[in-house]
Amino acid sequence: MIEPIVQLVYRASTTTLPGITNDNAQGLIFEDANLFSFNRFSGTDRQETGLRLNVGGQYQADFADGSWLRLIGGQSFQLAGVNSFSIFDHGQTGNSSGLETANSFVVAGLQAGFSPGIEVGAKFEYDVAASSIVRGALASEVDISGYKLSADYYFLAAKPARGVLNDTHTLRASVGIPVAEYWTLNAGGTTDIVAANWTKANIGLVYDDNYLTYGADYEASQNLNTLKIDHRFWLTFALKGLSE
Repeated sequence: MIEPIVQLVYRASTTTLPGITNDNAQGLIFEDANLFSFNRFSGTDRQETGLRLNVGGQYQADFADGSWLRLIGGQSFQLAGVNSFSIFDHGQTGNSSGLETANSFVVAGLQAGFSPGIEVGAKFEYDVAASSIVRGALASEVDISGYKLSADYYFLAAKPARGVLNDTHTLRASVGIPVAEYWTLNAGGTTDIVAANWTKANIGLVYDDNYLTYGADYEASQNLNTLKIDHRFWLTFALKGLSE
């Protein structure tokens, strides 16, 4: 099914900072997931303003063998009023977000699932004016008979205005192995490809019977500037409700 989407969103207010200061709107990432959102700020201390046009479309397909495909993409345009993403707060929210100009970056995403238990995904953010990809990600996950394996690649172009002076290439992988009934051994790691060094590694053992969950985890994080390693240990315990 192909679905073209044209969306107009208008807020008469010219105030993007409504006076609520709890710094919970700093996690702004413009992507396919919020392309047609009414308010892309993640919290309550920022709000979109003016007249904005979102244009794009999505494609969805389900196949007889159980596999499926989802595609979505488009662009956003500030038509009138104050562009809230061009007003930066002390957290620099909106700066280099791809929404701070009248014509936004183009964003797109793809997700697909294959039987049995295989899923892949990709997304990117494209700067039309500079003819370059500024953000991209590839992801894959396999979940078969309780055995889980995932791998992700993430790219972020340099953003001098945000203090990111070099392109970032990150690779992350994780594995989950059932070792006994309800028990799973989890391990994973993250690598900075440019620096050719690891930034995070973790291992843990978890019990989960869908009603009770508990376990122990260890994580090591390495600062690539100082090569200092931070070690963390923690225990988890949770009771799950019948509605979960």
